[in-house]
Amino acid sequence: MGNMDRAIRTTYITDIYANNTWFCKGWRNEKSPRDFDMMRMSGCIPTVHTFNALMQRAVEILDAMTLAGIIPDEHTYTTIMHGYASLGDNGKAFECFTKLRREGLELDVFTYEALLKACCKAGRMQSALAVTTEMGAKNIPRNTFIYNILIDGWARIGDVWEAADLMHQMKKEGVRPDIHTYTSFINASCKAGDIHS
Repeated sequence: MGNMDRAIRTTYITDIYANNTWFCKGWRNEKSPRDFDMMRMSGCIPTVHTFNALMQRAVEILDAMTLAGIIPDEHTYTTIMHGYASLGDNGKAFECFTKLRREGLELDVFTYEALLKACCKAGRMQSALAVTTEMGAKNIPRNTFIYNILIDGWARIGDVWEAADLMHQMKKEGVRPDIHTYTSFINASCKAGDIHS
């Protein structure tokens, strides 16, 4: 039984600071992912420090793969990109994307989805538009998930007009909106003070 197990099972209260300290000092431990699940079950909400520790572990595994002669593929890099997207680390996500492209690996809708998440979470909407332009040039269609990421990105900065334009584009292209699409659009409208949109 690990220290985290003992703390939870003996009803000691573990707060976010204790959990982050555990991750930062013990991220090499293979039990870290399980401890991350236990942390959430105990009611602690992960912070950027938690995800930083997990990403550090993920990058070390990627380095270990390379040293072992195992060549990372597009799925490996896309997974790492999704991790950086969760942190809103636009720069690191683009670094992975550049490696992926330089190594001649396949760029698919999932790769672009991860890159767009990173751009939008960081508020880099012009970068996101450049990414969608590249997708169009490669004939990679925008699906509901891609539109949701973009609409959410504009919603974060309260740009209801861009969000509305994307809604129109979705309908024009026959892409079906879902609950997340409408929720993001409502958020954009509320931030812009235009609840009648």
